[in-house]
Amino acid sequence: MTNASPLAQAIANSEGFGTANAPTITEYNNPGALFSDGAPRQFSSLSDGINALESQIGEWLNGSSKIANANTTIAQLAQEYTGGDSPNTWATNTSDFLGVTPDTTLGQLQNMGLTSPDYSINGMNQRITGQKQSPGIGDTLKSKLETGALTWLLSTRFVFAVLGVLLIWGGIMGFDKTKDIIVSTGKAVAEGAMTT
Repeated sequence: MTNASPLAQAIANSEGFGTANAPTITEYNNPGALFSDGAPRQFSSLSDGINALESQIGEWLNGSSKIANANTTIAQLAQEYTGGDSPNTWATNTSDFLGVTPDTTLGQLQNMGLTSPDYSINGMNQRITGQKQSPGIGDTLKSKLETGALTWLLSTRFVFAVLGVLLIWGGIMGFDKTKDIIVSTGKAVAEGAMTT
């Protein structure tokens, strides 16, 4: 199955692909809601639909498209892509999905790696392709913003990093002192857990 780039994922999300709001493009395996001769294109497989959308994105970036190029912003693309049907909503949804502003250019998205099918965000590839994806940058940043910096600092990785530094420092400065600190901290934590 073909992976979709974050930009393709954002477009599919803005078009409602895979939802009850967009049954035709979903049935037609057309995550980009691509049209030909005034009608939605129908693809024989989802991979073909994703590849067609990625091809369209490639044309924008290499300058062979008549509607967009690397200097086109998401807001400008929305005007052309939607045919004037709620372009501000489309631009906002697309840019929010990518974690950028509507004034971000396609070239800037490319420089950020957001036009590469090897990079997934927000689990959209799973929704589009059925492939399980690990959490991407959008999920990570969103969760960090929602929980706040203090919670992030106290995350497991941070605690283990500090503990590792303490252990290294303890080995250099004298392991007995570090061991006593760790043991007494462990006992205090265990006693606190027993009393609650």
